[in-house]
Amino acid sequence: MADRLMTNEELKRVTGKQRYSKQAEWFRRQFNFDPPRSGKNAVVVTWETFQALQERRAGLRTVSLPGDPAPPVYLLRKG
Repeated sequence: MADRLMTNEELKRVTGKQRYSKQAEWFRRQFNFDPPRSGKNAVVVTWETFQALQERRAGLRTVSLPGDPAPPVYLLRKG
């Protein structure tokens, strides 16, 4: 189930939203994550991604997800 895409019915149940735009807005608001969209503008998220988002929000995951901003780079010495 982890790598399976969430169905539209599952997305409705998880987000409480029926419209694709509202589902995407929910993901942005809850997880600061802009979900990918299909050609019909439907949200495309796997269960594995959803689980990782929940773990990151709970502080259990420190690994970044695709689309996360890159960490700042600091020079150790001037060359």
